[in-house]
Amino acid sequence: MIYKVLESKNGMLFEKLYKNNIDKIIANNLGDEALDIKILLTYPHITKIDILEYFEYYALSEAGLDYEIDEAFLGRYDIYPLDNLSKELCENDPRPSYASEYIGVIGELFLGEMIDFELKDEERSLFYAFNSSFEAWRYFRDKFLLTYTGFLYDFDRDNVKTSWENPSQWNSWDINVARTPEGTKYFNEILCPRFYKKYKDLEVEIDSKGNIVRWIGEINR
Repeated sequence: MIYKVLESKNGMLFEKLYKNNIDKIIANNLGDEALDIKILLTYPHITKIDILEYFEYYALSEAGLDYEIDEAFLGRYDIYPLDNLSKELCENDPRPSYASEYIGVIGELFLGEMIDFELKDEERSLFYAFNSSFEAWRYFRDKFLLTYTGFLYDFDRDNVKTSWENPSQWNSWDINVARTPEGTKYFNEILCPRFYKKYKDLEVEIDSKGNIVRWIGEINR
């Protein structure tokens, strides 16, 4: 069957593929983690700029759903585990990877006031918890994102008061991702229309065994 990369503005990639449960068949060949990007990477004319823009689209889309950080950005089926199709960044690996690029994009969105992070028991969001947004981002990146080792939920911490100053108290479920009004405006008025225009004429043919047969059309650059 043939599937459009993007069916509509503000839509998810390969939407009909998931609705038809073809993703489970494809996952037998490509693995079930970060499936969207794995499919995109088979397109012969994909570029790094395309991947970075996809990261931006994905992150801002998830940030608008009021999820905890592990569900929004760090879940099993999200981009984060993909370090050239492995999980080595979870060990703070020094080598460049798709995951490190993804974290870089999240940082750009935070520093650009497009997204913010909220912690249970804290009145201040991360953006306002330190002397500068740059200091806040470096702290959060180094103390949490680059050392994320999976499901960071400890039931023994349920009754512990959390604070930005003590990351040892954090549970992944206690940190929420929020899209700011500026982020929502940018996403709806600029990024979504641009992203849809870029991918509306690109389709992929996938056979009954989940193999990618061919790409049809092109990216509108």
